[in-house]
Amino acid sequence: MTSMVFDGTQGWNGNQQPDAANTPGSGANSLALLTSEVLLPAQYFTPFSERVLSPEQRLMLAILEDAVYTVLKYAGSRSRRARRLVRDAERWMARSEPWWLFSFENICAVLGLEAEAVRDRLRRLQLRAEREGSTGLSRFANQHRVVGRQHRVVLSPAERRRLRARQKAREQRRQRSSP
Repeated sequence: MTSMVFDGTQGWNGNQQPDAANTPGSGANSLALLTSEVLLPAQYFTPFSERVLSPEQRLMLAILEDAVYTVLKYAGSRSRRARRLVRDAERWMARSEPWWLFSFENICAVLGLEAEAVRDRLRRLQLRAEREGSTGLSRFANQHRVVGRQHRVVLSPAERRRLRARQKAREQRRQRSSP
């Protein structure tokens, strides 16, 4: 059995010449490229809050939300701790680190956001808050929420009894071992 590796000199069928149906100018290849990019209007205009995010995407959104929340909350603050938090968040957003999974630009790319647009909007909000002499979060305070879904582990009554018995046994061992 031969392996089917495409190295640029052979087609997928193993011949020396590329397969005619898959050459860059052929109709079959072009049609395959176009059909994979088709979006319905409902998919394109779905609000971000209604999109189903994977756990990894929810984590990235939480990281981004925390940085934005920190910058807005402590904008114009005189506290040393608050200024340090804002400075850390601003540095994270300003850095270009394409090799780091959780860099600002990579998170924006995964979430489908324009990194420079997010930076500009946040800068404008921060400047407005500093001009007004209040924290930038005054108008956004009620909008902050925990990103993601809450999970609850539900145990059957038998599992709860076993768990309580283990906890009780652990507590008794601790009491016996302590002088």
